[in-house]
Amino acid sequence: MAFTKVRGRGVTTTDNYTVGVITATKFVGPITGGGGGINVGVLTATELDLNGNGDVSGNLVVHGNLTANGDFTTLNTTLREVELLKVNANSSTTAGIITQTGAGDILNLFDGTTEVMTVVDGGKVGIGTTNPTEKLDVLGNLVVAESLAVNRPRIVLSAPDQGSSTYSHLFGANLKVDSSGTFTTPTANISGGGWEYLAANSLNAYGTLTYLSAPDTNATSSTPLERFRIDSDGKVGIGTSTLAASSRLTLLEETGNAQTLEIKATTATSTGSQPGIKLTANNGDNIGGIFGDVNSDQLRIQTGGTDRIIVNNIGITSIQGQDDQDNFIVDVNGTEFAVHTDATDGEVSLRGQDGTANNYAKYMTFFTQKSGEAAAEKVRITSDGKVGINRTNPTSFLHVAGGDYQTLRLENTDNGANGPYIELYNNSSSPADDDYIGILSFKYYRCDRRWCFNIPYKK
Repeated sequence: MAFTKVRGRGVTTTDNYTVGVITATKFVGPITGGGGGINVGVLTATELDLNGNGDVSGNLVVHGNLTANGDFTTLNTTLREVELLKVNANSSTTAGIITQTGAGDILNLFDGTTEVMTVVDGGKVGIGTTNPTEKLDVLGNLVVAESLAVNRPRIVLSAPDQGSSTYSHLFGANLKVDSSGTFTTPTANISGGGWEYLAANSLNAYGTLTYLSAPDTNATSSTPLERFRIDSDGKVGIGTSTLAASSRLTLLEETGNAQTLEIKATTATSTGSQPGIKLTANNGDNIGGIFGDVNSDQLRIQTGGTDRIIVNNIGITSIQGQDDQDNFIVDVNGTEFAVHTDATDGEVSLRGQDGTANNYAKYMTFFTQKSGEAAAEKVRITSDGKVGINRTNPTSFLHVAGGDYQTLRLENTDNGANGPYIELYNNSSSPADDDYIGILSFKYYRCDRRWCFNIPYKK
């Protein structure tokens, strides 16, 4: 039914049409009212085609689908009791755009009355916080995983509140820490590990960084072991959390026959390849080091880039010294045992000497050990040059104490008639011919098988 003009109760002289109820199967417009409007209390129609603008000042209820081919110029509303808000697009354009031109937040997502995700003005995203300070600010644990299947570790970033004195931050692979300090492995049947930073809570103090590893326990509970630590002073510990105060690096000795530290060469055989440790001064000067020669299997200790001690592959040790110097010294509080070498004179000497400027007296002893007995002193050279054999306090320049065997044996090896002899001299301050005193000669003449002292014997 179409009306060109409706007049009735409530119609004004300015052609405003006010009707209590209009019921029709279709309205075909434009419906005009002479410059006015149509006010209807209840309008019931099976179809409404509005070609111009519409202004609904009350509630609008749409029981079917709502299709908007144009733009929503202003949408300031709250969706209530909505089970699903879904954007389903099939085009090359962006499916959803939120543009904030003011200073308010771009997006707020709530779980009940709790805001769980925020995109503030400027684009910073907060999860669990409404005041993000970085591009992504997460309050709580962060998990990254390709899959939650068995044997797929999850990357976990956990920073629990463990109290005012403990600030723990753990970046772990299948390892996290909670507010009580308990470690767990989120995925069962796989080991875990991670870096834990323990922040300092003191002015100008530094934190501690540790690496932890947890075994596969076929469960989500595991106790990790500390493998590596950098403490607040910059000291490094491997295998131990107790660092030596005087060392930058502390290593826990490996059990069994394994090396605590192994330095490996880049090649098996190469001239000049020397894996080792080099010591360098702050200005770059070469102090020295200890190196292994790959070609010769020698261990070399150097100072200033020059070999000083060489141990070959069968244990022979060589000390590279200087001419006419004590090239090997054992020094105990100034008492020295020295090996002196002089290449010019061909001298090699063992010296018991005072290593201080006090010139204290020193002496030397030589010990040997019989089977089944403790080592015992056999020879002594006193500080005044006296030699004692089996005598610790020699009273002459040669003092020999014998036992069941010969005290002294002189043997002539020239196979001649002359036996061994001893020449006696008087070493005066002005040597002369009379300094020669005589000879003590020992000859064997088969006289009752006795020794005869320079006394001819005739049968």
